[in-house]
Amino acid sequence: MEINKIHILGPPGSGKTHLAKELSNKLKLDYFELDNISWEIKYKKKRDIFEKQILLEKIILNNKWIVEGVQTSFIHSSINKADKIIFLNFNFFILFYRIFRRYLFNIKKENFFRTINLVWIAFNYKIKKGKFQIYKNILNTYDNIVYIKTKKDLKLFLSRLN
Repeated sequence: MEINKIHILGPPGSGKTHLAKELSNKLKLDYFELDNISWEIKYKKKRDIFEKQILLEKIILNNKWIVEGVQTSFIHSSINKADKIIFLNFNFFILFYRIFRRYLFNIKKENFFRTINLVWIAFNYKIKKGKFQIYKNILNTYDNIVYIKTKKDLKLFLSRLN
């Protein structure tokens, strides 16, 4: 089966954007970050739900795309149309390390308070099982999911795409 429509999910620091870029290069698919759809002005002014849905619908009308992000309020349409759903589920310590590395090296221009917020989201996601359980319940109804928990899983998945 050819994979032309991919949705990547995972908590902060799981590598959604990195994987989307890698798959984009490998499969020659355009990728889209849901953060760019959610925010009119990055981390300052959010778009309303209807505007987000319209922007996402424009993307998924195409025959080839990669969407990455976890905004539960409007992602059902892209999950429903995806040929493959990739769920990045690394342990909390890896997420914590990656989030702080991003802050320290200013990879995504994160400020201290945004970094603390991302750690809190990752903690709630993984440790308290908040959003993790929500996604798990949503995704249990799909059979086109790949769960990636380790770097080894990721390398194996990528090697099978050749």
